[in-house]
Amino acid sequence: MSGIVCHDPVRAAEELRNPVSHRPAPVSLATIKDLLNAYADECTGVPRERVEREFGDLLLTLVRLAGRLDLDLIEAGQRQIAQAAQVAPRLVPGRVVLPDDKEN
Repeated sequence: MSGIVCHDPVRAAEELRNPVSHRPAPVSLATIKDLLNAYADECTGVPRERVEREFGDLLLTLVRLAGRLDLDLIEAGQRQIAQAAQVAPRLVPGRVVLPDDKEN
């Protein structure tokens, strides 16, 4: 199984204090994406307010995790959108202006 390994002494000390049995088993990002897609598919018929609340909770979790890792989610998202537009422009709604695009 592949994944990101963080070499952080504070985190390593925390892991020593908390036995491995108390942590969930590691999963790949691909597995998490698959689970989220399956969850979204199961939301048919669920009240919109509940789904919005749950996705809002998920978004806050991502923001907290990004903050803990000192990541800029907006910048990362913009890079992903630009990359997706280059690979498959029809998958990105609207017009994405890339740095090498020329305005007509």
